[in-house]
Order: sequence, then structure tokens, then C-alpha cells
Amino acid sequence: MAAFPGQLPEVGVDGLWVVLGVVLGIVGFGTKLWATWLTGLNTYYCRDMFLGRADATDGFVVRGPYRWLRNPMYGVGNLHGYGVALCYRSVAGLVCVAVFQVLIYVFYTVREKPFIVRTYLGGTTA
Repeated sequence: MAAFPGQLPEVGVDGLWVVLGVVLGIVGFGTKLWATWLTGLNTYYCRDMFLGRADATDGFVVRGPYRWLRNPMYGVGNLHGYGVALCYRSVAGLVCVAVFQVLIYVFYTVREKPFIVRTYLGGTTA
């Protein structure tokens, strides 16, 4: 983002991109913090899927942002990346964040969701 700043056009209001970026950053980072606080750092994929220590008794989190969103860290939580790109007015940064977000959803769909369904939801649809 810092390598390709100023690609978005100036707008009539000074600092509008920065204000939008900061708001997105606060919402995105705040959502990630909230979701992490509820699930802990040893969340599903880190502990269970990658390390093979599945324990369904830990439960499946459905409170906080998880009450409304299946993937608050992947969706809303990535708004901070878009926010930084807007602060730099970087189209390249926006594209990079969008590609990352698409790839994380591909990972979720192909690997993580089937694991979560199998391990925590007893094979029901997530």
C-alpha cells in the first residue's frame, strides 16, 4: 500500500479517504478483537485442525459477532486492510486485500468449514 499510494482520486473533502480508512480500521480491528476474545487464541483451526487435537467438548461459539456472522474475522474483520489501503489511497492495496479475502474464503470453504461441521456440529450444515 505504501509502495503505491495516491492512486485513488482526491475528493472534495480533505482527508475523506483517511476518515473512511480509520472508521473501517476501527470496525475491522474491533471485530477481530471481539471475536478473538470470545474464541480465544486457540481457536478451532489453530489448535484442532492444524495440530490434530480436536475436542468437540470445547463447544462452538455462537455469541457476540458470531451470533450474526459465520465468519466475523474473515468478513468484517478484514475491513482494517481496506481501511489502510484507503488511508494510502492505494488501488493496489485494495486489490491485494480483496485477493487475500477471497483466498481466505476459499480456504474456509474447502478446508475449515468441512472440518468445523464434522468436528463441532456433528455433520450438520454450518
